[in-house]
This record gives sequence, structure tokens and C-alpha cells, in this order.
Amino acid sequence: MKKSLQQPLDFISNWDLIDSIYSDLDTRKVTVVLHNKTKGGKHVRFGDAFNYLPNGIIHKSDTGMGATTCECVSLRNSIIVEPLRATAYLKYKAQGGVFVGTPPPSSGIQPATEEELRTYLEQPGFKKIFCVSDSLPFVMSLIPDERKSEFFLLIDETDTHQLDSSFRLALHIAMEIYKAHPANMRGTVTATPLNFSDPELHAESIIEVIYNSQNPQIVRILNTPSATNSLTKLIIKHFEDTPHNKLVVALNSIGGIKQLIRSILKHPFNKLKNDDIKVLCSSKRAKDVGEHYHELSSDILPGKLVFITAAYFSGYDLSEIFRLVVVIDPRFPNLALSEHRYKQIAGRARNGLIEGLIIYQRLEESWYEEKSITDLLEISQSLMNSFGCLTLNLDRNPHLKQRKLRTLKGVVSTNEVHGRNMLFWYEKEGAFRIAYLSIDSILELNRLQKTVFRNMHGLVHALKRLGYEVIDSFDDVECSEVQNTNNEWFETSLQKIRDALYSNVNHTTSSVASKGENIFESEVFKVFGEYRYYVDPEYLTQLILKACNKKNGWKTGLKSLKLELFFATQSPDGNFNHIINQCFPKGGSYSHTRILEIWDKIKTTTPEIGMLMDDPVFLLNRVFKTVRRKSALDGVRQFYITTTRKIDERKVLRYKDEVSNLRFSALDYELA
Repeated sequence: MKKSLQQPLDFISNWDLIDSIYSDLDTRKVTVVLHNKTKGGKHVRFGDAFNYLPNGIIHKSDTGMGATTCECVSLRNSIIVEPLRATAYLKYKAQGGVFVGTPPPSSGIQPATEEELRTYLEQPGFKKIFCVSDSLPFVMSLIPDERKSEFFLLIDETDTHQLDSSFRLALHIAMEIYKAHPANMRGTVTATPLNFSDPELHAESIIEVIYNSQNPQIVRILNTPSATNSLTKLIIKHFEDTPHNKLVVALNSIGGIKQLIRSILKHPFNKLKNDDIKVLCSSKRAKDVGEHYHELSSDILPGKLVFITAAYFSGYDLSEIFRLVVVIDPRFPNLALSEHRYKQIAGRARNGLIEGLIIYQRLEESWYEEKSITDLLEISQSLMNSFGCLTLNLDRNPHLKQRKLRTLKGVVSTNEVHGRNMLFWYEKEGAFRIAYLSIDSILELNRLQKTVFRNMHGLVHALKRLGYEVIDSFDDVECSEVQNTNNEWFETSLQKIRDALYSNVNHTTSSVASKGENIFESEVFKVFGEYRYYVDPEYLTQLILKACNKKNGWKTGLKSLKLELFFATQSPDGNFNHIINQCFPKGGSYSHTRILEIWDKIKTTTPEIGMLMDDPVFLLNRVFKTVRRKSALDGVRQFYITTTRKIDERKVLRYKDEVSNLRFSALDYELA
């Protein structure tokens, strides 16, 4: 059935395989419905019905529909951008053309030189170039400007680009290149689409390709108070009961994977050998997993037990049938996987799964600050606007001018939202740009927190909306096991933090990681990043590690340290220090009543200082080293302010802006 549409349909080659076509005028989306099978019983794929991919944003209803393959064999020049090196290489290996970038070590080939690539571009025939986002600027630099419009630019698995943009600058750069490419010669494709917040993409054509009937798949959810313990138990039992069936565990935490491997190999009922366990992750984390690291080079799983991280959640095919376990734990951003992520991961099994299982440690009630798209755009634009004045002042001083870009990047990193930078530096234009991909990922996080993780059956309903049949179950594990797991997790993270901070101090790395694998690591790196240029880095590292080991918990320790650093980096000549030094001279003793009286006067005369905190004793404890003792005269407890500041003044390198309208509550720190 063919209807009158705004979108050209010349990409369709076989109308017999088209069940129907319809459009939504409100969303500008055109839906193409395919028959599931040909008359001969063959499963219909993109290449059976289409000559090539349509331009614009392509939504496919299922993984494995052959969208990328369709473009690979099309009779035109194509640049195909994959989220992962292994997937780009495997598609090049299967389809031919040229692979640009560093090949996987197991490939046995050398990287193509610039001369070889230029020679390839001049050869007759259609060109097929495969690369990852990091190599795309180099690819475009090799193609003469007058020939760029001859190439169809395809960005595969765009939701992965959006969700992973918080730690990969190249993904932002790739989208800038995409937007600059001719609109009729560019496209994106995914089976799990997210909306684009970038206004430059709002006019993009949207093509949805679906089948006329769906075969529902079954997924089992195992609710648990401890994902780690349930997973350990499941792995041991799996290889006891079915030793010949391979098991894939999607766990987006290198620290968690290492801990599990240790636990499994030490378990008294373990049936696995060390070489049976493999980890598919980013090559940047290869050293972290040691001998277990593997880079996929075929459609066969490399071990009996295979762990995968986000780098391997999409973009490649596995021909084997295996059991899949996906870990979802919304307490940690890296483990807060959506129903769409599950679909992508399960879709790697092109011939089906033995079982699809989600181990789900549901989020208990906790605070989450939702930011609307309006909020996020205002934050981004305000940062952009502030750079004009800041740049003007930095340029006036030769020393600061040399450090200008570093300073501006520091401003961006200290004003991140939910661990994501709102701006990125675009080297080609020498300017900051709004990080729309980061905004997309935050909006997806908002959706998850609001509709999936905070509702008792939110994940079940979300999976059902995708067409899954869901079996809900519960695993009751011992609390003592949970406590042991938490202790191991903390020690593993603390060691990673210690290594990262001291490596930075010793200049063995250029900069400390800005993103952690859990809330603890992320908060530590955020504190270090915010104050590393204001306080001596080695001294700051010592303060942070000490705060992490507070008896009342790392959260309380870090929150108190942040407040101490905030006060320590106020200018000595500023209003805050002037009032504090005048009203509470060093070496003085004060009763609690006397402190409150003085503070009441400060509230009246200098409200911007007096309203900073509701408990002045707590505030003074964050500024000075203090001692509490009884008076020799009347036995009343006295609050003695020593001559030493809480943060060593000699270690403060520079000062922040003056105290403005900030407000703190002592109760927040006591209950942190």
C-alpha cells in the first residue's frame, strides 16, 4: 500500500515486501511496515526491500534488521561510523572497503596510512569507509570538499552516542560533523531511539521501519536486595547445572567485574578455570582486567563466562545461543540501565537466547534533582555567556592568558549536571559548543528516575511496552553477605581513588578521571577537580583520603571537607574573613551562648555572612581548628578557637569569588 507522503520513497526497491506506509503529520515521522517474511519464507531485512538507507533519523523496530548492511552494499559511497572499534572492524571485515583507525590487536593488520587511504579514494568503484567517532575528523580531512557530498554519512547506534557522550568527547565532535554534512546525504540509525534536543536536528526526516507482526520474547526479572550476591550465586549454579552453556553477564562496572571474578574463582563450588572467563570492555580499561581482557574479533564468544561493559552493549552480532544476565542497579549511574539498553544487549544474540534475565536491585526512596530541558539549556547558555567576561579578564594577564583554555574547561567541569558537562570544546572552531548529547542523556535519566526506577513495577511495565513478556521473581539473600559485598566494593573504589589522585599529583597522568564508576568515586573526583587549582594537589589528596575514612561515613566526610575548602579559598581581604576574624579572634574562648549572641549581631549587620549557616559553632569548626574545654572559673564548657585554620593557609594557591547568597544547613552534614 502506497500513500502520498512528503518523504521521498525512492529508497524502496521491492514494493511486494511493503505491507503499508503511513505518516504522522505532528511528528513528521513516516512509518514503513515490512512483511516479516518473503513468499519463500526468508526473513525480510532492510536490503531485501531497500536500495539504500533513507536520509534522516531512522528508527528500526528490532535489532538485526540489517540496516547497516543495507548501506554497506548500496551502490554509492558511504562513511559508516560505529560506536566501537571492534564492531567497525568486524563490519569492514564482512563487507570490504577500508577500515580507518587502529585495528584490533588480534586482526593482524597494520593501520592504513594516509597515502593508502588517498589512493583508495581515487580507485574506481563505490567507497565504503568504516571508522569510530574518534577517527571521523581524520576521514573527513582526507576527502576533498568538492567530493564530500558524494558520501552518505551514517552514524550507527545513535542512542549509544547519546548515552556514552559523558565520557567520550569524540561523540560530540562526530555529531557536529554530521550536522555540517548535506542533509540529503546523512542518516542515523538505532533500534532504541532517544529524542534529540539539538534544535539543528529538529527538521531532520524521521523514518520508522517495523514489521507487520511481532513475536514477543520472554524476559525474567530477579528482584534482589544485593545484585552482587544474587549474581555470584547464579553464576556458580549455572555452571554446576549447565556447564556447556555459555553465560554472558552485562555488568557496566570494571570494579564490580574484578570483584566477581575473584569471588567466583575462590568459591568452593566453582567449576570454571581462570582462562574460561573473559571481559569485553573498552581497550582503555584493558590493564584493569589484565589477562581476562579480550577484544571481539568474530561472532563467537571468547569464553564460557563473558562479562561485557557498555562498550559492548550494541553494534555487533553473535551467532551462538547463550544465556544472558543484565545487571540493573539504579543506585549507581553506570548501572542504571533502561529497558531500551536491555533490548540492545539482548539483540546481540542473532539466533536467540537460552534465557534473558535481569538482576534488579530496585532503587529505594532517595533524592533526585530533575532538570528540565529548559533548565539544562539555560545552564548551558549561561556558561557560554559567562565566558565573554571571564575571557576578557584572563587575557589582561599574560600568566592567566596562557592558562585560559584550561581555566575555562575547569569552569565547565565544575558545573556539570548529573556527572555530565554542559559544554564541550570544539577544536576545529576554537570555541565551546553546547553538549546536546549530554542533555539528551540527562533527559533519559529523568525519564528513568520518574517512570521506571521509582515505581514498584516500573521496569516491568517499561519492558511490556516494548513487547516483552515479563516474569517477575524475587531472590532473598542474606544481609551479612550484602554487608561483606559493600565493604569489598568500598575498598576497591578507595584503592582506585588513591591510585588516580596520586598519579595526578606525581604527573604520571595528565588529569584525574572526572567520572567514577559509582557515586563514591564520582563525588571524590568532582571535589578534586573543583579545588585542584586552588589548593596544593598533594595536600588536597591527603585531605580527601582522610575524609573518605571518617567514622561516620565517606558522605559526611566529603561534604564537610567541601565546606572547609569553600571557606578556606575565600579571599583573606574579603568580607567573609574580615567579619570572622573581627568577631572571633584566634586564640579566644567563647561559651555556646556567647557565640550565638555574636552571630545574631552578624545576622543584623552583615546578613550575607550571618545567613550562611544556621549553626555558627558548626561553621567555626569548618574554619578553625577548635578545642572544647571547661572553664577554670565556673566549669561552663568553653569553645576555644586555636590560632590554626582548619585548612593550612600555606597550601591555598589562589582564591575563589566572594561569598554571595549561598546557604548551608548543619543538619545536612550531620545526616549525610
